[in-house]
Amino acid sequence: MLEQSDNPDEIVRVLRCGFLLSRKDLAVVTGVRARTVCRWERGKPPSMAHELRMIALRLIALQLRQTMTRRGVAQWLRWKNPYLGMRALDALRKGRSDLVCNAIREDEASSDQNGI
Repeated sequence: MLEQSDNPDEIVRVLRCGFLLSRKDLAVVTGVRARTVCRWERGKPPSMAHELRMIALRLIALQLRQTMTRRGVAQWLRWKNPYLGMRALDALRKGRSDLVCNAIREDEASSDQNGI
């Protein structure tokens, strides 16, 4: 279910329900207001640029979900990450999914070294 959503309003629903992200979280990543995310939920299509940011967010969330709970994914995205120097949501807003992927790898390597 989470991997198969390519319809824009379905992507919003999956991010909100499947990964426990708020409208504000999606607004941060896409650079819009929470009210605009609400419109997307009701069927108004996002621009291609906004849709691409949500797809990147979904892919990152799916990667994190392999080792975290849904709540853990949401928290990891919202909290300031020591490897990024900012929240992952803010890095994604800047179009830096590459940095977020690197931070995930760093977290995984750190967990492996610590036996977590």
